[in-house]
Amino acid sequence: MEVHDPAAEQIHEKLVPAIGEPEATLLADRLIMRDEIRAIVREELRTGLDVVEARLEAKIQGSARQQMLHFVAIMTFLNGMLGGILTLALR
Repeated sequence: MEVHDPAAEQIHEKLVPAIGEPEATLLADRLIMRDEIRAIVREELRTGLDVVEARLEAKIQGSARQQMLHFVAIMTFLNGMLGGILTLALR
């Protein structure tokens, strides 16, 4: 059991009367393992980052789609203007 972890010490102290010293030490060490906690936190962070990445990608795609629609609208307007000017000029 880790000496510096007060939570593990408290759990250990409560388990000793119920199941005995060796079992309490084994169980307290097994319940509070830094590596396990780190693995869980890393997985949660990865999941959160995946969600953020998906949202960001959706926003970028939406912005690109909007810019393309604006470009098409402007080009359509300019083509109409050019067609009108050429029609007037050729009469």
